[in-house]
Amino acid sequence: MERSPAATGNLAYWLSPWAAREPERVALIDLAEGERVLTYSALDERIDRVAGLLRDAGIGPGERVLVAIGNRAEFIEAMFGAMRAGAVPVPLNTRLGATQLAHCIADAEPAGAILEPAAAPAVLGLLEDRPLRLRLALGEPPP
Repeated sequence: MERSPAATGNLAYWLSPWAAREPERVALIDLAEGERVLTYSALDERIDRVAGLLRDAGIGPGERVLVAIGNRAEFIEAMFGAMRAGAVPVPLNTRLGATQLAHCIADAEPAGAILEPAAAPAVLGLLEDRPLRLRLALGEPPP
């Protein structure tokens, strides 16, 4: 069954028609850590996995999920995965200082967070005492 933004009313399914029609076509080239190529079917599947993780954590429609990831494929996966779960992705500017990040986090009242500690090290400490249902960190924390 083909999912589309028109059929679901959800922008998170924008690439599903491409994944159905041309699954092996290149959708994204990530140069964050060498060259990594993702096809439409692979990207669609990875976005589905993020949505599943959020749903399994009990994060549902309308709840906010912080996304603090650098310029890499996982940012796309987290943003659209949150939307597929019905959640609202809240992208944090990884270049903001701790004071501004603290304000954004408090204002968002997040239910979960997907972050890359190396891209936004201040976020880890700011989330330490928050009651989040999901904390997903990519890679290793900074030294």
